[in-house]
Amino acid sequence: MNATRLILTACCFWWIQGAAIDPKNVVVLVNQSDHKSIDLGYYYALKRNVPIENIIHLDLPSDENISWDVYLGKLYNPLVNQLMEANWLDGFASKRKDEVGRQITLIESHKIEALVICKGVPLRIQKDPARLPPKESYPKEKLQFYTNRSSVDSELALVPFPKAAIAGFYANPIFRRTETRNLFDLKPLVVGRLDGPSYELATALIDNAILAEKEGIAGRAYIDIKGPHEAGDAWLEDTIEQFNEKGYDVEANREEGRFNLVDRFDEPLFYFGWYSSAIDGPFTHFGFEFPVGAIALHIHSYSASTIRNGSKYWLGPLVARGVTATFGNTSEPYLGLTHQPQLIMDALFKGMSTGEAALYSIAGLSWMGVFIGDPLYQPPFGLKLLPKNEYDILRTANKARNAGDKSAFKAVLYEHEKRQHFSTGLWLYEYYFALGDNEQAYHFLSTLKQPSAKEKRNWGILLDIAEGFFELGHPKQARALFDDLLKRTQSTRQLKLQLLKRGVQSAGKHQHAEMLTAWNKQLEKLTGPKEESEKKKN
Repeated sequence: MNATRLILTACCFWWIQGAAIDPKNVVVLVNQSDHKSIDLGYYYALKRNVPIENIIHLDLPSDENISWDVYLGKLYNPLVNQLMEANWLDGFASKRKDEVGRQITLIESHKIEALVICKGVPLRIQKDPARLPPKESYPKEKLQFYTNRSSVDSELALVPFPKAAIAGFYANPIFRRTETRNLFDLKPLVVGRLDGPSYELATALIDNAILAEKEGIAGRAYIDIKGPHEAGDAWLEDTIEQFNEKGYDVEANREEGRFNLVDRFDEPLFYFGWYSSAIDGPFTHFGFEFPVGAIALHIHSYSASTIRNGSKYWLGPLVARGVTATFGNTSEPYLGLTHQPQLIMDALFKGMSTGEAALYSIAGLSWMGVFIGDPLYQPPFGLKLLPKNEYDILRTANKARNAGDKSAFKAVLYEHEKRQHFSTGLWLYEYYFALGDNEQAYHFLSTLKQPSAKEKRNWGILLDIAEGFFELGHPKQARALFDDLLKRTQSTRQLKLQLLKRGVQSAGKHQHAEMLTAWNKQLEKLTGPKEESEKKKN
């Protein structure tokens, strides 16, 4: 079967999904004192066919941060009572309370497949020293976990475990598992939060998930490595292998720092990386927007310190830019107790929903983790022939090439002849360049439709094209692209700085002395005064 027919055949079949969460067994939690929270809950129930009677109303404070007294008195105990009364939890409830302040219950089973928390419900529980055991009695090897600070969502995942200690974390019994070790053991709750800087953005989480499931997803994967710990880098390397196996175009940054303003970053369907306290790089371009169905994780200790701010930390800004699902931490989790990217993708590729993947990929509960998005969202990894769907064409060709099909390029060639899109043009350039056919490589590089330089988010693509011209021995065309972009950076120091650094790197690599000298002079002119100022300070 030739590659063109392979694509047309593959596009007719959808990924066989895992057993979907039954909407009838989904509980939705809203803040009774916030009418927008109620509206969001009812909108979700309508869109996902969740019975209206599954919506639980609690009178809660509007703050993201609450005390343990408020959590227990306003949220946990009232919620457990309602769940017991509605037979979501099967067991026994006493009127007495334990030493923490929880109503004493004995839970034998539950039928909650997912708990959806709506914006308006508090996010974080503050540390309460009075509810901690004496420090001297706490195991020395666990002193770094000596806190009861927690995310509300992570605590609620343990509703079926009413005796779980609140000091430190509780080991997730289905971490990296689809079932508990013993047949009769209880499962924690799958928890997802519909939240963000505005109710419109929280609603978009629902709409984007449903739209992605209906129409399909396509794009590239971007991985930011080079973090502070080897273990995290190893997770991300494993994630790269997973995407490569599935045929995705993968852009991996293994240098110090993260993807910057002049790196290629088109159609980021997946983004995994670390380690910055706030959103930066290509995400800050004006008009940046994720494609529908996008999934992102930036590992940082405080990535979800707030979700209501569209410019602070990570989760709020990611939601503001249209991500469909994202993961983070409300406070310091320590690396081993955060969501692991390779496990998220392992779960999703197995057909789990994003909510199930969030639970599958984190080792500790009653801790800092939070998942933002519709927990029922199942990314459809099957291929679907859509208009302007170059990225799925490339994915299918990559898979065919990985399988040894030497005709894989024909499908990309067929697509490229129709639209000359830059993504297929760059792919064909790289394909022929690897074969040593520079003439064909140059043909595709020089005839592809370049994206507009007026949009700064396109500059990384244009610079990849320029780098191709350097590689093929056409430095004048490369310089023309660089010079055009440099003219557009007069009022943006940071952008010009990153552009010049990339120019110097390319000119040096390809031994173009004249360009190297010219761009180095501009770079020194741009950075010199600042460096002198720093020297005087020291």
